[in-house]
Amino acid sequence: MTDALRPPQTTWEYCLSAADELVLWHMRQGEDVPETDRPRVVTLIGAAAYGLASSISLGGPGVVGLPLTGPDESRSASVRGVLQHHALAALQRCPYEAMGAAEREQLLAAYGSPTFDLARETAVAVITHHARSSGQTGQPHPTIRDRAPAMAGAPAAGARVDIEEARSRQQYLTAAGVIWVVYDEGLSRLPVICGQCQARTGLTLQADAETGSVRVICPDLHTTHDPRLTIARVQEAIALGRAPGSEDIEITGATA
Repeated sequence: MTDALRPPQTTWEYCLSAADELVLWHMRQGEDVPETDRPRVVTLIGAAAYGLASSISLGGPGVVGLPLTGPDESRSASVRGVLQHHALAALQRCPYEAMGAAEREQLLAAYGSPTFDLARETAVAVITHHARSSGQTGQPHPTIRDRAPAMAGAPAAGARVDIEEARSRQQYLTAAGVIWVVYDEGLSRLPVICGQCQARTGLTLQADAETGSVRVICPDLHTTHDPRLTIARVQEAIALGRAPGSEDIEITGATA
């Protein structure tokens, strides 16, 4: 849905990017969102997020602080509240840009029809699913940032991943503390940091076997790369079966 060749630049693009991740997580859990409907659902959630961000003066990457749900959604103080009560107004007010423009026009033209109602019901179901999942860990009204570890795809607590299985698909490793790149059999080590915001805790590593790359994802959903990390070493760390939320993690760095 969003342009994979560059990171988001405008508040609208950040909202669409976050919406895309929210929907993808929902689908990865086995929930049905037909591919033909997904772009409209993403755009509708993005519009709700943009409308809420505008009302509380959040912009750019700060949209990750938006609450997905809230205790009183009749006042539209959450993304779900906007979807339930002001979806049309949110669509009308979001920027008319190339990204999402076609879906925006489709939704506006379909307002009052089953097509629009289905998109809104699906969008609300996506947000409700996130809130229900987060509520199980003591966060009944999560922000987008709160859902970042889940959307990054961290494995279930205590899960053990066979290294051959890890090589066959994308795998993830999340640390509550710092991920250290170690050298000289552990005699020296340097931290992994987000290349965009310099965050060094709460990072997730995504090993993509298809491309042979390792992505570094921070709690604010910035995605960068660290050339010291090789996919083989990250997959080995994943295969050790560390539970998500482990404190510090050490990974052997690539040698020149």
